[in-house]
Amino acid sequence: MLMVEERMGVKRMKKKDLYIYTSPRGIIDENYVTLTDIKNWIYCPKIVYYNRVLRVKPLVGAVQEAGKRIHKEEIARIMRRKGIGKWERKIYILKEKEVELYSQRLRLRGIVDLIVMNEYGEIFPVEIKYMRSNKGRIWLDHRFQLIAQAMLIEENYNRPVKRAYIYYCVEQKVLKTRITKKDKELLEEIIRKILDIIESEEEPKTRVPKSRCTGGCGYAWVCKR
Repeated sequence: MLMVEERMGVKRMKKKDLYIYTSPRGIIDENYVTLTDIKNWIYCPKIVYYNRVLRVKPLVGAVQEAGKRIHKEEIARIMRRKGIGKWERKIYILKEKEVELYSQRLRLRGIVDLIVMNEYGEIFPVEIKYMRSNKGRIWLDHRFQLIAQAMLIEENYNRPVKRAYIYYCVEQKVLKTRITKKDKELLEEIIRKILDIIESEEEPKTRVPKSRCTGGCGYAWVCKR
């Protein structure tokens, strides 16, 4: 059973020897970078400004809304089957789902879709995306989300995380990425840049390729570009 203790407004959940520290949603949002912030910054830093500083809500279409619903359904299906794609049920044991973690050191928080443990005791995150891969590769913004999830798991579970997986539902494709020391250093630099945008409240001047400005980000209607 999962035991929950309330201490100083913070939930402390104990499961065997693993400790997870979470906080009621909304309390630490202002001072912490989220996994979504990281994905958005990689795609276009202006999205972070519109979302976190101006508090402008993105305009999303029916496809994006359907994706959110299917995302939940896919996680539930995976938990029932105890496996993803061609992964063997006896090898990959699902430990947690939709776990909210945060790191005071990194000023980072987010919800990890799945935390998985294999037969060797290694744990790693699995991200579910209702979309296609980048021609058989992980999209860059998704990869940095995985790096952030790995670092959150390392701090909360006190175990090294050397790899992470992403499942692109549309293709039923599972892709793996290695997590290196350099990846973590880059992630910490990105977090600092995101915090600079939030705290300075200044719109970033960074320009991204026009090919990304198709409206899929949800902010085409407010962006000056």
